[in-house]
Amino acid sequence: MFMSTDIKLLHLKRSMCLDEGLVIGDMGTQKSGYGGKKTIYKFGSRVNERITDVYNASITDLIQTLDKEDLFLWYMDDGSWHKTRNTMHLYSNMLDDEETEILIESIGSLYGILPRKRKDRKKDGRSFNYLYFPRTLVKAFRPEFKEYAISHELDTMYYKFGGLDYKEAV
Repeated sequence: MFMSTDIKLLHLKRSMCLDEGLVIGDMGTQKSGYGGKKTIYKFGSRVNERITDVYNASITDLIQTLDKEDLFLWYMDDGSWHKTRNTMHLYSNMLDDEETEILIESIGSLYGILPRKRKDRKKDGRSFNYLYFPRTLVKAFRPEFKEYAISHELDTMYYKFGGLDYKEAV
């Protein structure tokens, strides 16, 4: 099942599935599970050996095969642009400390710059890993991500790179 509050992003993912020859269902909607007002768009795929292989793979193995497009898609789902500091965060709540270190290394191998691990500490005592992209990494990642979003006509994701009017400080 693929879900998003952003229908344009979900259409991209649906198109990617079709390009891979997957049999997928129609687009549907559901209410937000967090009591929010946003509509969640969704579609599902039929059972497929390749999807089952990914589902059964270790998270470590998947992270080690991460490519730039995978990172762009992850960032669209779980990334944030911080406009006051012009930095980026990539949330990785589902990863433990070891898996987070592997993700750091994978991003480092793609860009030659390592993101930094940070903790998001909740008031109830829970904490989750996320990655802080230092300015040097933002300067490498942002233009490529921007081009990806523009080339796929994902104007709903432009805020994730500071918008079209953003100018990098010299």
